[in-house]
Amino acid sequence: QFKHPYLRGRFTDKGIHFEHSSVFDSWDVRTNDEPQNYHPTQRFPIAISRGRLEGGLCNAGELLVPMLNVLTGNFQSLIRIPVTPNHEGKFLKLNYTGLSIHGAAHFLRPKFSEYAGCLFVCEGLCTGIAVLIDTQEKFPIYSAGSCGNLAPVCEGLRTRYSKKKIIIVADNDEAGISAATKCKDAGLADGIRMPEIAGHDWCDDLLMRRKGI
Repeated sequence: QFKHPYLRGRFTDKGIHFEHSSVFDSWDVRTNDEPQNYHPTQRFPIAISRGRLEGGLCNAGELLVPMLNVLTGNFQSLIRIPVTPNHEGKFLKLNYTGLSIHGAAHFLRPKFSEYAGCLFVCEGLCTGIAVLIDTQEKFPIYSAGSCGNLAPVCEGLRTRYSKKKIIIVADNDEAGISAATKCKDAGLADGIRMPEIAGHDWCDDLLMRRKGI
């Protein structure tokens, strides 16, 4: 999966390597030739599409980020990341046709403890991986997929884990700061962390610290 240009560009090409099993376990999606039933107890790491998916279209080679409902643990949607960036050099995050990520997140399972007293919530997949690296894989990380989905995800997590602290790792931009602040003011989060540099996310911050900047 780190061979995908999106992750390779943000991690591997910059000397950051990550091999955690919760991200890269084998995972099959529902295809025309190999139907598979989703189940709440299944683990859904990211995967690379082999081609067209039943009920929607995923091009071969796309990075697929499964999104699970944070209340039920059921599969809810996919975020698709194309193989090539757009004309601005950015990789688009495409929702799977007909499915919503509202209240769903990609769950990065901690290596050492699944029962930690603190949960981290962030926007993107790369931010989530960076936080998991920074916390030495000790805490659950939930990637909401967008700043607009932070509140639904935090609300679901607050309902499900009422005794655990919820920390939002926000992107340092206007939209990220606003969404995170609204969550905290509404009592859906206990704290906010973000990079000091405007425009950066936690993945950018991790890279700078690795370079000693």
